[in-house]
Amino acid sequence: MLKIAYFGSDKFSIRCLTHLLPKYADAITVVARKAKLSGRGLKQYKEPLIVRYANQTGLPLVRADERADFERLRGQFDICVAVSFGLLIPASFLESLQYPGLNVHPSLLPAFSGPAPMQRALLSHQNYTGVSLQTLDKKRFDRGRILAQDRQEIAETETLDSLCEKLADAGGQLLKNSLDTGLYKPQNYPSFVSPESYSYAAKIMPSDKRIDWNNFTTKHILRRQNTLGQLFANIQAVSKENQPILKRVYLPNLQPATTRDESAQPGQFSLKDGKLTVATLDSAVECVTAKLEGFKAESAAKFINSLQKRTGLVSSHFL
Repeated sequence: MLKIAYFGSDKFSIRCLTHLLPKYADAITVVARKAKLSGRGLKQYKEPLIVRYANQTGLPLVRADERADFERLRGQFDICVAVSFGLLIPASFLESLQYPGLNVHPSLLPAFSGPAPMQRALLSHQNYTGVSLQTLDKKRFDRGRILAQDRQEIAETETLDSLCEKLADAGGQLLKNSLDTGLYKPQNYPSFVSPESYSYAAKIMPSDKRIDWNNFTTKHILRRQNTLGQLFANIQAVSKENQPILKRVYLPNLQPATTRDESAQPGQFSLKDGKLTVATLDSAVECVTAKLEGFKAESAAKFINSLQKRTGLVSSHFL
């Protein structure tokens, strides 16, 4: 029986793994990274999501973070599968396997290589993306030999969660097919050439959640919200030292506005029917609550009425 080390961490890797069960349940050992300190003040340990899944399903679980951890795993497996593991698997471990390692990557490589392929595909408003099954390169991420791909359309209303599920299902099926048919064996590798061009999917940064009112249409803003969660805008304020500063305003659950002031400039906001309405490049968005940096979330009316006192300026425009 093939002995499989399954390296994973998150929802994407878990959903891919479900496609290998129950057929390969007796062959799989889940390999997860150790719990990390996280949250405010780094006071709480957070386990990778796949740890709970392994415990629930009864799959064997081992940890690997340091080179010594991988050395202890040498000789125990025939093949490894890495899906959103977040760490380059050492060449010494890969060389101990009977077959080259496999990776499921949520893009049509070489397009959107890198750590945030789903997010960047959504934020760049692609009409399609997909998933790739590739071998594991010993030195670099996303530089293996592509064995198979599955193209998937991106719907107008696509969210990060819905795309993650779609691509994980497609990737899990590619992985299962590879194990079922022996595609993972080098003698069975296909002559596959991807039609896509190279692009890099950079890590998502906090600044990606800022709304650029002068360049974002309502469609762009809603897609960004569906991809990254709650967004923020900047507003001009005055510090205690009477110096100009920027403060963030968090805008939860933005929706297309039901009414709009046609003369309003992008970023200009007002109170309409109890909602904070903000002009975009092509129309407007609205929300019922807002949160100024340093203060609690509150109703749109209270936010606007207290803004001058809290920022030191009379403003009706996000930057």
